[in-house]
Amino acid sequence: MIELNEQIISRQQREEKAAASFSVSRPWYLCWEIYALLLVTVGLRFIRLDTTQFDTDQAKLFGLAYEAIHNGQLPATGILSSIRILNPPAILYMMMIPAAFGANPFGAALFIALFNVAAVLLCYFFVRCYYGRFPATIAALLFATAARAVYYSRFSWQQNLLPFFLMLFLIVLFQGVVRRRSGWFAPALILIAWMAQLHSTGAMLLAMLALAVVLAWKTLRWWDILLGIVVSLLLYAPFFYWEYSSHLYDLHAYLDFQKKYTWEDTSQFTYYYYTLGLSPYASFMNDIPPVGSRLLPHWHWLTKIKYLLLLCEIGGMVVALGKALLIRVPVEKGLAPLQQVWRWCVSYYTTLCKDPYRCGLLLLLAWQLVPLFALRRQSLPIYPHYFIVFFPGQYLFIALLFTWVVEWLKRWQGWETFGRGAIVAISILLVVMQGAGSSLMILDFVRGRIYADVDVTLQQVIRQAEQLALKQHIKRIYVLFNVKTEDTMRVLTYQSHIPVTLVSTSCLMLPGSPDERAVLVVPPLHRNTEALATQFGHGQHQGDVARLRGEPFHLYTVQGNASTTSTQAGFQQHLQAEESVMQKLKTNATVFVSRWRFTRNAPTQWRTTYIYSFVAKGPGGKQQGVQCTVSNAAPGDELLAPMQFKQWHTSQIEVQAKYTVRAPRTIALGSLTLLTDTFVESPKSRLLTDKGKDWLTLSLQK
Repeated sequence: MIELNEQIISRQQREEKAAASFSVSRPWYLCWEIYALLLVTVGLRFIRLDTTQFDTDQAKLFGLAYEAIHNGQLPATGILSSIRILNPPAILYMMMIPAAFGANPFGAALFIALFNVAAVLLCYFFVRCYYGRFPATIAALLFATAARAVYYSRFSWQQNLLPFFLMLFLIVLFQGVVRRRSGWFAPALILIAWMAQLHSTGAMLLAMLALAVVLAWKTLRWWDILLGIVVSLLLYAPFFYWEYSSHLYDLHAYLDFQKKYTWEDTSQFTYYYYTLGLSPYASFMNDIPPVGSRLLPHWHWLTKIKYLLLLCEIGGMVVALGKALLIRVPVEKGLAPLQQVWRWCVSYYTTLCKDPYRCGLLLLLAWQLVPLFALRRQSLPIYPHYFIVFFPGQYLFIALLFTWVVEWLKRWQGWETFGRGAIVAISILLVVMQGAGSSLMILDFVRGRIYADVDVTLQQVIRQAEQLALKQHIKRIYVLFNVKTEDTMRVLTYQSHIPVTLVSTSCLMLPGSPDERAVLVVPPLHRNTEALATQFGHGQHQGDVARLRGEPFHLYTVQGNASTTSTQAGFQQHLQAEESVMQKLKTNATVFVSRWRFTRNAPTQWRTTYIYSFVAKGPGGKQQGVQCTVSNAAPGDELLAPMQFKQWHTSQIEVQAKYTVRAPRTIALGSLTLLTDTFVESPKSRLLTDKGKDWLTLSLQK
């Protein structure tokens, strides 16, 4: 009876100790640090967000979500990954929220920034709840000012949402493992399923879930497990149906890609990319400020902050490992050695599971260590954004180390005040230096020093083209695109109230009659296209549109030409031949310009392009080709397909043309249409002349 009472008293003491660790003396809204944290977090994530990166991935994410909203479709896949595997559609479900409010892709960047602000606040409240106000303030401020965390908060990308859901995942796990409440397994499994859809590194968190089950298996309920599995499968149901209908397309793509790589020791890159999260500066692949940055002259000593943070983090993890695993367990005597070891292990496990504090530390350690070791050997290349899954664990261990140092100094009379002051001073220094580095990083990005192919300021190009068209009463806009800007320009034109035709930079389109005019948007460094517009389309330069990085875009007004006669009729039901010329452009380039009139309608459809491939054959069998891609065309519109040659001394050239349509692939599921980021191309058809031949002889205009 006495022994039982002692067990009850000891259990009550443990529960009281755990409850005391959860309590906080002052309400959060009366604490000054929450307002300082909000100011810093919002400032670094929203200031000049209008210059956010808007590359192909960002355009596809928002464009597919916008398409799904306006067509009443359900996304079955996300966008294509770098290894040509389709991601699951979770990010598109989330992007449909800002897409529902309008066609401006800036809303997607705002959406991502808001979720990352919420992630910082969740970090504060989580650490405050379980470890106290002091470490919560340090961890949240370090997370708020970390350059790489700020960098990934300022543009739309699927893995940039991971920190928010990671904090929710931690909160759910601690509810079960530390607070010993039931009902945590289902939301934890659902969150892992969701994060794995955002990025495959989210699946590594299954190790944390497995550890949580081992530590808190008594809190599990069968209905909780069943609910988690069912909801997780439902989240993947559209993606699984895509795999079924495509005959495991992504599995075959993954296996084909793996054949090109062998298992490599990627530990060097793993540790390097992991330390990038502690750097006071961030760009896409490294942490070195670019030429012209105000930070560059001081970078040699500023990098020491990264190593100081790394040292503090390692120290925090070592101390946490000791606090979690160093348990004194009495050894029972008088037993066989094997039985003695077994009894000791059972006693050790039982003691560990009864201590919520130790269990919580083990979860945090598993979060940082298991994925880090898993990334050391990969069959695929790794990139810095794979390490978003560790945020904000690094800063949490640094904050815990500082807290433990202060607690340790309490044992030494007179050192507590000095120690706390020193820790506070070091914390302020780290936060200020990180904030300064992040601020200068944003400044470099705004001034165009950090490389990015495309940014959202390109929407000014479309807006100014639209304003020019309205001012001059023009009813059509031609936008030239290349491989890097096709998706970006397509999505940006969703905002235009004037019909827009996308044309590949290899060709040029003109209105159908001399009475029609159009605005032409020419990207930088396409002098031949500008010369074609001037010499064949009566082009007049109307101004330039500056952008953050690189040369400006150019705005022209072009005018249609009167139809000319030709000795050949053209290609049946597609193109009518006009007079072609061998022309020396103002850029001194000599080109053969084949001119055509569309004879059929090519309507505007979502992500659909019409592709004409031309091959010209001159004397001696010399051949040259060009591919013209347009998003729409009306009968009578003129298409110029230039091919660069040396001067040919001939009066006739033979031309062959092929035609194909590239359209998005959708999947019918009853009355529901599933959207994917794949395309279907119609078979390339060789166009025939009125006489049934596939080569058309064109006479060159003298």
